[in-house]
Amino acid sequence: MTHDPLVVNTKDGAVWMRRAVTRDGRGLYSVADAPRCCPEFVMATLTELAEHGIAGSADALPMPVGPKPLVLSEQQIDALAAAGNRVVNDAVHQDLCMCDAWPEKRLSTGAYFMGAWDVSGLETALPAVLGLWESMRGGELVALRARLAEFERPADKLTRLFAPVQALREDEPAEEKASVPAPTATPGPPNPEPARELPQIAVGCPACDARPGYLCTSHSGTRPRRDNTHQARRAAWANTQNGGTA
Repeated sequence: MTHDPLVVNTKDGAVWMRRAVTRDGRGLYSVADAPRCCPEFVMATLTELAEHGIAGSADALPMPVGPKPLVLSEQQIDALAAAGNRVVNDAVHQDLCMCDAWPEKRLSTGAYFMGAWDVSGLETALPAVLGLWESMRGGELVALRARLAEFERPADKLTRLFAPVQALREDEPAEEKASVPAPTATPGPPNPEPARELPQIAVGCPACDARPGYLCTSHSGTRPRRDNTHQARRAAWANTQNGGTA
């Protein structure tokens, strides 16, 4: 037991915290940022601190100002409180009963019901607890935003990286610059009906009565001839080339 103050401010601007108490009730102090486990022989008494001049003292640390409670609707508070109370009821019931069917087994006897161990005042505490949690996450979010800011304009970084290469390219003589060959056209699939490209397709076929522009057919018109035509059609086309009629 001691009557010495908990905190002492000396005139040189140092803050001293009481870390221990001697058997005769004298407080032992070390600077606030020193390890708590300082040996007694490196700590100072109140009398020794007075030699440096005491600017002020306190018997308790100031209560830090907490974050503002989170603003929640009544429905949100009820839902959060119900979730928290469910966890509490589950934990208490498992510890007391250990039955394999809950809550059905207890509902029939009336010895247990959901809500038997609800935490009173949980609805009142939730806004303050969540407000503190949001403030704790704030530091993480600030660090994350700073990290993301490094990637907001990657084009600038790429420009700086490739600037030396671009400068070398601009200094090259024009004749030494490699020309990029023009892309070649990709051949299409083969024509499934090459007979349509034959010149005699322009006239009718006297063998199968196929009209101009249509394929010849075989087997009484049931099978189209996609690769060639009847010889009679070729002869009819040749006759038109010589001034005759098909």
